[in-house]
Amino acid sequence: MPTPAKLNAMRQKRTNCIDIIKALERDIDRYQQAEELDVFLARKYQTQLEEEWRWFRLVHDEVTEHSEEDTTVEQETARAYLALGARLERLIHNEQRSTPSTAVSNSSGDSSATSNPVAIKLPDLRLPTFDGSVEKWSTFYDTFLSTIDRNPDLTDIQKFHYLQSALQGEAADCLNALPLNNLNYSQALTVLKDSFECPRYTAFSHCMSMLEYPKLTNDSPSELRRLAHTIKQHICALNKLGQVNPDNSALLNCIILSKVPLSIQKQWEMTLSDHEVPQYSHLLKFLEKLAWSSRPIPTVQQPRASPEQTIWTRQRAPRVTPACPTCQGQHPVWRCDSFKAKTVSKRLMDATRASLCLNCLKKGHIARDCHAGSCRICGGRHHTLLHPEKQPSRSNFSTSSRSPSSSSRRTASPPSPAAVSEVLHNDIVTTAQVHMLTNKQQPIQCRALLDTGSSMNFITERLANTL
Repeated sequence: MPTPAKLNAMRQKRTNCIDIIKALERDIDRYQQAEELDVFLARKYQTQLEEEWRWFRLVHDEVTEHSEEDTTVEQETARAYLALGARLERLIHNEQRSTPSTAVSNSSGDSSATSNPVAIKLPDLRLPTFDGSVEKWSTFYDTFLSTIDRNPDLTDIQKFHYLQSALQGEAADCLNALPLNNLNYSQALTVLKDSFECPRYTAFSHCMSMLEYPKLTNDSPSELRRLAHTIKQHICALNKLGQVNPDNSALLNCIILSKVPLSIQKQWEMTLSDHEVPQYSHLLKFLEKLAWSSRPIPTVQQPRASPEQTIWTRQRAPRVTPACPTCQGQHPVWRCDSFKAKTVSKRLMDATRASLCLNCLKKGHIARDCHAGSCRICGGRHHTLLHPEKQPSRSNFSTSSRSPSSSSRRTASPPSPAAVSEVLHNDIVTTAQVHMLTNKQQPIQCRALLDTGSSMNFITERLANTL
């Protein structure tokens, strides 16, 4: 809950807003009585009216939140705001309709014909804010004088209002006791100058900023330019205060040199022709020149060739299917129906006659060097189409006749040792020499026994140890 004094101050601010709106109404009356109407001035009045109405709403809502107020003030102010707004809209609309469009006349027969200048709408200028920092006072004061204080189209109360809207924090608190009217504008500027215009403190602040600038760790162009620009800004501010003269060059040179690496200090020393103390401007120009020389020279990039100009393609060599050695057709031999219709022995003869690999049925290598798969039936190193047919057994495992009962039970007596020896003695067992790799990737030659009827694989203990 605000104190009564603060509540009265808010009511005073609301009254000041109403007074400004009434003053705008009188200014608009004088504007309409003028011989020549300026549409830009009318738009300026319109902008100021919207700003004052916004301030009135903010202050009035804050007052009514903490106290019961009569609504008559709000209603009267709203009516005045709407009436002024409608008048300004009508004035701007009529002025735009009555102003003829400027056309550029430039005939071929009159080369000296000129056109009227075209008015360009510039972006709105935003005032800088000031929060009470002494080092920022000079910049804010100069900007405010050039844009607001020396503007002849503004009244003192309007200038006072712009001044209050640009102040924040401690600076705004300095003007709380001054009511918003024409007489207090010059006094408000005096109060601010007495509070924040301190050349001694400003000069000390700029000097400390140069002393506390961090030392460069490398000689990059961006860091050198930033150092030179920062030192220039502080020296310009000190020049404005009358604190820089040729006698300070030695001190300023020492400050600047303490911020750059030793290699840059040596390069600058090489540019000096005598033992006298050079001006600080010579060192700043050297740093700027060094920053520019460190930039890479721009190169012209060659335009890339369009896809229509350069086309990189990977063309595969056309595959040539060898003729089938059986029917001379354009297909592999393993897809030949005539080759499949033959017996295994005749297929083997055709493959051997055509110098084909017996494992993949292709030319160019032998089965020992083939990397293709093995037989799908027995796993041997030959093509599935060359798998040998089953031969009927040439010996009987039992000479005794089988009874029907034993035949129906599908049981057979085990062969005798003599019969087994007879089978091993009469049948032909296929062997092959193969190369196997040890754990050190060294090939060794082995003898493999190929039994197409076996369901298990065996390896000798000596071979397993060798591998």
